[in-house]
Amino acid sequence: MQEAAAILGVSLNTLRRRIDAGQVRADKVQRPQGHVWRVYLDSVQQPPAPAQQRSEQDAGSTLHQDADSTLQQPATSLMQAEAMAAYTRSVLEPLVTALERSEDHARELEHENGRLGAELERATTAVATLSSELEAERSAKSALEARTALQTSDATQESALSHWRLWVPWLLAALAIVVVVGLLVR
Repeated sequence: MQEAAAILGVSLNTLRRRIDAGQVRADKVQRPQGHVWRVYLDSVQQPPAPAQQRSEQDAGSTLHQDADSTLQQPATSLMQAEAMAAYTRSVLEPLVTALERSEDHARELEHENGRLGAELERATTAVATLSSELEAERSAKSALEARTALQTSDATQESALSHWRLWVPWLLAALAIVVVVGLLVR
C-alpha cells in the first residue's frame, strides 16, 4: 500500500479511503506472515496529461514508461528507508528508555551505597568506642572485685578474732570453775 500511495502521490489514509470508496481496486492477500494488500493501479485513472506531453507519450511511450519507473524507484527507496527508520525507532526507543531507567537506577543505588557506607563507618566507630569503654569498665570491675575480696578476707579474719575475743574470758572463767570444782571434789 505504501508503494501504491507513493506512485499515486497520496497518503496511506487517502489510498485507504479510495479503496473503501471503490475508486481503487485492491485485494487482501493472506500470507504465512500475515495479510498484505495488493493494489491494482491499472484501474486508477491518471490525471490527463497536457497535449504536448500526450504527443511525446504517443511518440515514445517506451521512453516515457522508463522515465516513470526511474522516477518511481527513488520514491520507493525513500519509502523503504523511511519504513526502516520507523522500524528502527520503534525497536530502539524502548531500549533507550530502559537504558535511561537503568542509568537512573544505578545512580540511585550509588547514592544509597554512599549513604550506607557512611552509616557503616559511623557504626564501626561507635562499636570501637563502646568496646574500649567496655574494656575500661571490665578493668574497673576487676580492680573493685580485688579490693572487695581483700576487704572481705580482712573483715572475715577480724570478725573471727573479735568473735574469739568475746568468748575467751567466758571460756577461761568456765575452765577455772571446772578446775576448782575438780579440785574440790577430789
